[in-house]
Amino acid sequence: MSDPTPEIPSPPSPPLPLDPPDGWERFAISAFLFFHLMAIQFWNMPTSYLQSMLTGRIGPYMQYTGLAQNWGMFAPEPGHENFYMEARITYQDKKVRSWPIGRQDTLNNAARLINERERKLVENLYDTNNGRPYYNQMALWMARRHFQEKNNPPVKVELMRFWNPIPVPPDGASLPALTEWHHDTVYSVAIDPKVFQ
Repeated sequence: MSDPTPEIPSPPSPPLPLDPPDGWERFAISAFLFFHLMAIQFWNMPTSYLQSMLTGRIGPYMQYTGLAQNWGMFAPEPGHENFYMEARITYQDKKVRSWPIGRQDTLNNAARLINERERKLVENLYDTNNGRPYYNQMALWMARRHFQEKNNPPVKVELMRFWNPIPVPPDGASLPALTEWHHDTVYSVAIDPKVFQ
């Protein structure tokens, strides 16, 4: 009995040819990247006539992409308060629970990275002039996020601000520990059960 003819392995398939972008696609990608980088550059440059003229035109792009920022943290007057916000949720069984919004000082480093955008949101919500249009949606979002028991839904949400002045220490001294947070309620809304359907 003769040995079967050994199978000859088939040659490997040729690699798929790359499909480089056409000339117009390259131009469109390059133009977008150029615009994007220049928009960031002009948005962050020192105040001047050119900067104020261009930021008026690129403002919508910077706002909608979440790239808008300013130097208010550093000048003309640095922040002089620690602050955060909190949602105080009343459930159907009358129990009240509080959930911090954007509070960084109680988080570890990894959680702070994840929570960074929420903290930036709180910077806008804290100012009642800027934040008021968003309070209702924020309250509904917190109610949905913390709806944990089907038979015990949230019935009321209050948005609260907490702040504490940052003392200016004398040279070489350390800052004292925070001892008291001031607070007020900026928004309160009754929750319709339909929002959970």
